[in-house]
Amino acid sequence: MRAFRILHRSSGRPAGEEDEPSDLSAEARAHDEAEELLRGISDRVERSRRLAIFDQESGLYSRWYFEFRLHEECLRARRYDLAVTVLSVRSTSALSRQLAPESWARRAALAAERAARSVRCTDLTASIGTSEFAVCLLHCDRRGAGSALRRLMDSLEGPDWQVGMATFPDDGSEGKALLDLALGRYAPWRATA
Repeated sequence: MRAFRILHRSSGRPAGEEDEPSDLSAEARAHDEAEELLRGISDRVERSRRLAIFDQESGLYSRWYFEFRLHEECLRARRYDLAVTVLSVRSTSALSRQLAPESWARRAALAAERAARSVRCTDLTASIGTSEFAVCLLHCDRRGAGSALRRLMDSLEGPDWQVGMATFPDDGSEGKALLDLALGRYAPWRATA
């Protein structure tokens, strides 16, 4: 019959033998260094996650985060029998397509800021493309969304905007489908008296 000896992983000595203090301090330093490295990685992951949540040009939520939250809000609306409306807005100006990226970024950021200020703080506003953004109006039916849309469009400069709208549950029950439907329903905005 063979006997196996179990060796201590770091020292190579048989398990159970006392470690020398120098080995313990080396292990403690290695442990501390590993913890520091993990903290650094964790901090970088958190910063990256935050950067990914927000669009850098407009300061609004990014599209993926908007879709994630829209999915959650549709589940909540289904559970509590509430309405959710998605508005999509894009610029159609030939001027906006000719702007330098820095100029477009400033214009988009200004439009996004005005859009976010024209809706309730509980509503979600996100950048969904270079010249477009979306708003998720929580607990808001089509009629309430019409009022919010008028406020929103009054806050934006110029007649060169198109809008689309989709409402839960009338137009669908899934968040991404509502956003896609709103994006597919673009029509020129005409202010009515």
